[in-house]
Amino acid sequence: MFLHMLCYMPTVGLASATVFHLVGDKEKEFPVIRVFGTFGWISAGIIVSYLLHGDTTALPMYVAGAGSLLMGLYSFTLPHIPPKGAGKKVAFGDVIGLDVLKRFTSRPFIIFILGLLLISIPFASYFAYVPIFLKSANISDPAFKMTFGQMSEVFFLLLMPWFFKRFGIKWVLIMGLLAWVIRYGLFALAAPEAIAWMMIAGILVHM
Repeated sequence: MFLHMLCYMPTVGLASATVFHLVGDKEKEFPVIRVFGTFGWISAGIIVSYLLHGDTTALPMYVAGAGSLLMGLYSFTLPHIPPKGAGKKVAFGDVIGLDVLKRFTSRPFIIFILGLLLISIPFASYFAYVPIFLKSANISDPAFKMTFGQMSEVFFLLLMPWFFKRFGIKWVLIMGLLAWVIRYGLFALAAPEAIAWMMIAGILVHM
């Protein structure tokens, strides 16, 4: 798993960088492109949980492995995009990311990175523990139920260009953070009595 994640995680940033290089109006076009990633999450949840009922088996790993091979093959069909620094002399500072470290003199950048770090903590625990949380409440096919969050995400992603123009990036980020507060508030209220509708409502608050 460790070796797999070492190979996989860089592809997330690489895919985003490729998209931003190719699109013109990033605020308008990226949410529409990003929504197809959400469709992928929904498809995986439906196949693994609803159709195959493999939540508590090793089956998701086999499905993920097959999906990874297909994505690897698909990558060979992507357009040729040379690295940004292609043909330029690479300095040691570029390798260790000194240009990025300079950004830590910017107060907005520091606030953004700290916010990203803090929100990553509940984000990581969400996908690991919510299936257990739902199963303890006797909710069947928990991974399928979690796709309800991705379904609502499709709606919000398509509205994202309007939100950006109406409120700006700062308030969009704040609304996203507040959505996480509401989600875990609902989970906390639902936990003692295993209130299913409240758990599902918490899943639907997916921004």
